[in-house]
Amino acid sequence: KIFLIAGGPHPSGDPAGTLQMGFDAVFIGEGEKSFPLFLKAMNKGEDISGIRGVAFQGTTKFTKAEPVEINDYPPFSERWKLFGPIEITRGCPFGCSFCETPFLLNREYRHRSIENIIYFSNIMKKNNLLAFRAITPNALSYGSNKAGEIRLDLIENLLKELSKLYSSNLVEDASIGIYFGSFPSEIRPEYITEEALWLIKKYCINRTIIIGAQFGSTRMLNLYRRGHSVEDVKRAVKLILKAGFKAEVDFLFFAPDETLQDVKDTVALIKELKKMGAYINTHSFLPLAGTPLYGKINNDSEYLKYLQSELEKLGYLYGNWKRQYKISIRLADYFKNNKSITSLIQQ
Repeated sequence: KIFLIAGGPHPSGDPAGTLQMGFDAVFIGEGEKSFPLFLKAMNKGEDISGIRGVAFQGTTKFTKAEPVEINDYPPFSERWKLFGPIEITRGCPFGCSFCETPFLLNREYRHRSIENIIYFSNIMKKNNLLAFRAITPNALSYGSNKAGEIRLDLIENLLKELSKLYSSNLVEDASIGIYFGSFPSEIRPEYITEEALWLIKKYCINRTIIIGAQFGSTRMLNLYRRGHSVEDVKRAVKLILKAGFKAEVDFLFFAPDETLQDVKDTVALIKELKKMGAYINTHSFLPLAGTPLYGKINNDSEYLKYLQSELEKLGYLYGNWKRQYKISIRLADYFKNNKSITSLIQQ
């Protein structure tokens, strides 16, 4: 018999629905502890039902795995040559309604130590991987203990140590150097300062900074607990461009509570930022499992008609909002058909 297991964001947010698909076990939350315990127990033929953070067929009470100390676990597998960006921060205190991170990984920052980051960066360099990229909900939150705190001293210490490994300030080569505040991560707009940009320019190779605006509507920013203002976005773009970087700004469409006026406010901000010289990344809201907005969707036809018309006038924009919108409709349909099995995960 094949024993099917599932883990990750969606199974963690909807373990009951995932079990109903036919999986035998679902790992809820962080799997660094629970997965090895599960494998050892399975290998020895021991009882697996008591492992925290693992649900099985017949489970009625779903419990997340305990948060781990990320310094105790490698960010990649050198043995199997499975490398990727290094996770330097886990968790987020802001609690944006549409984001899985604070609900699945908790609302407290956990940072990988500088020593740990350097240790694994050396391993990557030994394997001829000469670009450092970070996974973090907000690059400028590194080292901080609470929302809004910026520890430029710790960020500079990190970048300074990394610069000893990478010649990012000497070699203009896209394959060599430190990337910070760019893909696959970004920076919250209210964290952008002249001092922070100066540090990035001094130590890093990237000349693009990505910020998450999400909405141009003050009402939506407040409703979805973004924690920043429209003015924060404008100020951040001005500072980024002034420092000589390319500014990329993420926007989100089709949020469930978004009105036609809200999207008009967002489009107005997009137009203003494009005139300033910013690049725009467009995305559609996804009703992700584990969030307060799971299963909800905005399918207002007037909204869609307006948005298509206005975005076409703006010319080329980055992003796949049309494809994501189709996915969001499919997710909402999934939720509608399985709403009786949606679970509340016990903290």
